[in-house]
Amino acid sequence: MLCLLRKRSFSCSSRHSLRLATSAALLPTSQTRGTHLEPQYLEKLVTISQRLQKYVKGLRWPRLRHLELGSVYYELPLSSWRVDMSAFSQLLPEAGLEYLAGFFDGDGYVGAHTSLSGCTLSVGQSVCGQEVLLAFLRVFGGTVRVLSHGKGCKRPCLQWQIHGKKSGLAAQLLQEHCVVKKEQLSIAATWPSNTLERIHCSSRLAELKKRPLCPPKTARLSWSYVAGFFDAEGCIKVCAISKSVKLELSQKDPAVLLSIKSFLQSETGSHQVSGPHGVSCKYIMASGFIAVTRILQQLLVHGLLVKRVTASNVLASMLFRASHAELRKTGFSNKGNQKRYARLDAAGCERARQIKVLQTSLQNSHGGCERSETLKSQLVTMQLEHKIASTQSRIQLLRADIASIQRMFLEDSSGNGFGPASDLQ
Repeated sequence: MLCLLRKRSFSCSSRHSLRLATSAALLPTSQTRGTHLEPQYLEKLVTISQRLQKYVKGLRWPRLRHLELGSVYYELPLSSWRVDMSAFSQLLPEAGLEYLAGFFDGDGYVGAHTSLSGCTLSVGQSVCGQEVLLAFLRVFGGTVRVLSHGKGCKRPCLQWQIHGKKSGLAAQLLQEHCVVKKEQLSIAATWPSNTLERIHCSSRLAELKKRPLCPPKTARLSWSYVAGFFDAEGCIKVCAISKSVKLELSQKDPAVLLSIKSFLQSETGSHQVSGPHGVSCKYIMASGFIAVTRILQQLLVHGLLVKRVTASNVLASMLFRASHAELRKTGFSNKGNQKRYARLDAAGCERARQIKVLQTSLQNSHGGCERSETLKSQLVTMQLEHKIASTQSRIQLLRADIASIQRMFLEDSSGNGFGPASDLQ
C-alpha cells in the first residue's frame, strides 16, 4: 500500500516534468540582472511557482503513527488508561492549571455528545506543539490522537480529548481560572441528568460558541494565564526591513483582549500595548524594546511552553543586539506554514530595505524633474529585480519541500519512522 502511495505521489514523469519546468527558473542572479530582467520573464517564473505550489499542496505525508518521548516511541492514539501514568508522567511536560486554562480559552473546545449523554473537552494543535497536549494528558488524563495527517506544507495535527466523568472533573478545575469559556465549562461540569435540561444545555453551548460570554471588567488575570493564552493565540513577529519585534495576540472576542491589554499595561508599566481598535479589530500588539523584553521575560518565567524556545532565542537576540538576519531567523520557529512561500529570506529583506530607502529618497526629493525621473527609473528596476529574485527563491524552497517529503517517505518505508524533526521548517 505504501509503495502504491509513493508511486502515486512521486511518479518519475511528475518529477521529470517538474525539473524541466523549473530548470530555466533557477538562473544565477547575474543572469537575472541581464537579459532576463524583464516583466515577461517574471510572468514565466510566477507561472512555474504557481504550478509547483499546486503540486506541493497535493502531496501527502506518511501517516503519523507514534510520538517519541524519552527516546521511546509510543503508538498513537496515546491514552491515559493504556499506560502506567505514575511512571509515564515523568516524561510529560508540567503545566499549572492557570496556564492550561489560558490555553484552553484560546484553543479549547467544549461540545455536547450527539446522544447528549455528556460533554467532550478537546484541544487541537500542530505536531510541533505536542508538549501542551501532553501537559493536558498529564493533568487530566484522556487521549492524544491524530487529528489530521500532513499534506503539502501543512504539518500533522494532534488532538487531546477527554469525555465521560473525567471531562466533568476537568471542566470543573479549568472553569475556576478560565475567562472566555467559563460558562461553557460550567455547563460541562454540571451536566444534568434530565433529558429536557440536557437539550437546553446543548443549545446554550451552541449559542455561546457564536457569541462568547464577555468577561467581566474585573476579570482577574495572571501571568500564567496570559502565558497559556499567548501559546495558543500569540505570535512573535520580526519586521522584514528593521530589527523591530512585535508581540501579537489575536482572538475573535475583543473583550478578553481588552482585559489582557489592561493587564499587560499595568504589569509592565508601558503603554506600548495597543488594540483592539473597534469591533472589527481582533488583536492587540506590544511593540518597543522595553515592553517586548519585559513581556517575554514574564511569559518565560510563568510557564510558556509551545513558544518557549522561540521566545528565549528572540529575547537573547534582542538583549545581545544580534543582527537583523539572526533575529528574524529565531522568530520563524513558532510560526505556522500558512505563509511559508510568502516570507522573505535574508537577501529579500535586504532588497526590501534598499527599496524602502529609495522610496524615502524619492518622497523627499526636492530636485528637478530629471532627478525625480532617475529615482523613479531606479525604483522600478529595483522592484522588478526584487520580484524576480523572490520568486526564484520561492521556487527553490518549493523544490526543497518536495525533496523533504520524498525523504520522509523513504525514512518511513525503511522503518526509521519520522517525527516532528522531519517536519518542514
